[in-house]
Amino acid sequence: MSYSLIAPIYDAVMRHVNYDLWLNLIRKVAQRHLPERNVSIFELGCGTGSLGVKLMLDGFDYVGSDLSFEMAEQAARKDLRVCCADARHLPVCGPFDMAIFLYDGINYMETLEEYTTVFSGIHSILSEGGCFLFDITTEANSLENFYDIFDSENFENLTYVRHSWYDSEKRSQFNDFTFFTRQNGACFNKQYEHHKQQVFSPEEISAAVPSELFSIEGIWNGFTTARYNRRSERIHFLLKRR
Repeated sequence: MSYSLIAPIYDAVMRHVNYDLWLNLIRKVAQRHLPERNVSIFELGCGTGSLGVKLMLDGFDYVGSDLSFEMAEQAARKDLRVCCADARHLPVCGPFDMAIFLYDGINYMETLEEYTTVFSGIHSILSEGGCFLFDITTEANSLENFYDIFDSENFENLTYVRHSWYDSEKRSQFNDFTFFTRQNGACFNKQYEHHKQQVFSPEEISAAVPSELFSIEGIWNGFTTARYNRRSERIHFLLKRR
């Protein structure tokens, strides 16, 4: 996973995404769990900063981070405070009232031990009583929407083909991009990006949360605060720092 090739066109590729759904959920969490605070937010996997812009405009104090330098560079062009950082090795910063890791970014962790490492790092940058909101993509989503799918799109000087597929035995979700970049008129440069996410059950992830560091305040279906079920395609977790 690098996102170096897709970063310049990421906003166009993801133009269908309704970031307001996450904004509204973050508002609810802040109002319910962080009342009377001028809430500061640290985002992991901020991508090109589309959600960060909305959070800033909504009055939140915001800092973003992304493992991909190219994605963080795109976010910085939107006048956001961002850094290039690995979720498993966070820079020393904070304290923040809330940390977020959304759009199933945490699914890039390949083991439950890596989840626990992320949780420990987040604990170190949160203020007392601070919240960690993250979401996961599920096997139900992979089987329903990404089991073996091809799609493509053309831009002025670039065309991509994406193959999304799911290995149900290993519970691994893949998004393989082939990019054709126009160079010198009719000539094209062909490049690849391979993205892999690992699908764990909400029960497995719950067990990986260090109970001495966090309480689990909610495990929710989609963008609601209703309990998840076996058909949930996106599940949000809310942890609260002890």
